Parts: sequence; C-alpha cells; structure tokens
Amino acid sequence: MSAQLVCFGSGVEAHLRPVPPYLLSAISNQLPLPPVYPKLKLESPAGSSEEAPALPDSPEYVEYRQKQREWSRLRADKLGDFALDYCVVDWRFPDGEWQSDPPEGWDLDPVLKQWGLAALGENLRVSFIKQELVLSDEDMELLGRVANAEGPLSEEEIQQALVPFALSGEGDQLTGQEEVVVE
Repeated sequence: MSAQLVCFGSGVEAHLRPVPPYLLSAISNQLPLPPVYPKLKLESPAGSSEEAPALPDSPEYVEYRQKQREWSRLRADKLGDFALDYCVVDWRFPDGEWQSDPPEGWDLDPVLKQWGLAALGENLRVSFIKQELVLSDEDMELLGRVANAEGPLSEEEIQQALVPFALSGEGDQLTGQEEVVVE
C-alpha cells in the first residue's frame, strides 16, 4: 500500500503509510522477555520441598509487578516509536518543502531535558514527529488509523457516524442545554 497524504490540525501535510504487523512483531522480538512470575521454594517439616507461586502481598510479587510495569512501558514505548518512525514517510509545513528528517540543528526542547525527559530525544526523528507534527489527540488518532491500515475517515464515514444524532423535525437545534433522562 502506498503512502497516503493527510493534513494534521496544524496545517502540516504528511505522507503516512500503514505499519505491517510483521514489522511490529519483529521489533517486539528484539525486546527483552517479560518477567517471569515468581515462585517460592516451600519446605515441609519432613524435609520435602516444592515450588509455589508467590502470594500477591509477598516482596517477590511486589518486585515482579514493578518489573512487569517497566517491561510493559518499555514495550509500548518501543513499538509506538517504531510505528511513528515507519508510518510517517515525510512532511511539509505550510508553504514549505517536503522533508523526511528534522531540520539541521533541531533538538529536543530544553524544558524536557530539565524535567529529566532527555531519553525522549534518543531518536531525533521520532522526537521531532512527536513535538512538531502530531500536536493533538485528533492528529494522533489520524496517524493511528493510517498506521493500523484503517485509513483516515472518509466524508461518507463521517456522515454515517452522524446519522444517530440527526434531528427529527425541521428547525430542531441542539443548544447544549438539553436534559438527559435515564429511565
């Protein structure tokens, strides 16, 4: 599938392409394995022993949950960054030229570094896309639809989505002051 031209809310145009699932799987396979649920060795007074899963209030379990949260965050960050990097082919600011890399000399916003977020700048291209191109939830939703091969909403899809909200009579208008009654 070829790249699709979209326009973000800021007026920036971009060519986006879907991210094939096998590429996400390949990136996922490069990540460390998730933590393993802890087991404790239990010994009986008679001298036999067996392994049992750690209880939720045990220190082993608390450590496991912390490692699991860190692993989940790392996985989400890496897959999200890869999807952004792959999906966004190039972009053009209004009255600008097409480019596929940040402008020379562009760097992470110093405020982010002051707040200990320098790691956000490990991949400058991804950081640029996050800070300069995708500036709203709507932009992120649009990018996600294309990355997931859903494509942007067509005019027909928008009209279809509005059908349940259509007003019944002529001259009806919603004022935002309507009362909602739940029966």
